[in-house]
Amino acid sequence: MKALSGLKDGFQFRLGDGKSSFWYTDWSGIGILANHVLYVDIHDIEIRVRDVFIDGNWNFNLLYTTMPNEVKEHLSNLPMILNSNVADCHTWKGNLNGLYTARDDGSSIGNPGASGFGFGGLIRNSDGAWVHGFSGNIGFSNILHAELMALYHGLLLAWELNIKDLRCYSDSATAIKLITEPVDKWHHYAAIILTIKDIIARDWRVRISHTLREGNACADYLAKLGARNNEVLSIIASPPVGLNLLLLADASGTCFYR
Repeated sequence: MKALSGLKDGFQFRLGDGKSSFWYTDWSGIGILANHVLYVDIHDIEIRVRDVFIDGNWNFNLLYTTMPNEVKEHLSNLPMILNSNVADCHTWKGNLNGLYTARDDGSSIGNPGASGFGFGGLIRNSDGAWVHGFSGNIGFSNILHAELMALYHGLLLAWELNIKDLRCYSDSATAIKLITEPVDKWHHYAAIILTIKDIIARDWRVRISHTLREGNACADYLAKLGARNNEVLSIIASPPVGLNLLLLADASGTCFYR
């Protein structure tokens, strides 16, 4: 029994297509949600995660069951991405891809358990001038997760800005390898990786390149900004105070379009 308990502790649930029970599967990180309400309304018994999380947004108004506000807030702060090509399953939470080792890249401030992991990035034009930026906080997780979320939100922002020719730089060789090679469907972040690949495959030109962290100071600044705040995602129209000097010195470590 001790061995079984140890094996259970080594795994965690990964959402993919969202077909798991919303109420009776421990997918949210706070246990089975049915245990957080007085009762589950009969109309909600068969509800799945994807029935409530639709097109990137929570639709709690679809539920007949009364859910505490603190639970809604917790779910709203989860970095959720569903992908119909990946099944929900339990995955090993130790070494996530065989190559990854935990490190602190400056995206977390102090104790990651207290501040959470931040991510961030920016888009420049061909002259190196600021176009748009973003930052966010994924809570207690790991650096690879933050790096993938930075790529996801950066690519999505560039697409929404109607940029058709994008050069994307990341200082994470591991993240680049994951999004440029075939996806292991058992990888813990397979849903995120496949979604990133789907965005890249849209009708535009995207080239992914590796840059040294030393040449990525602006994105690192925004990642630290994300770690200091509790916002899941902030879209930044104008460069924050304190970033102007870095913008001049950090011409190569960002995404830019031509």
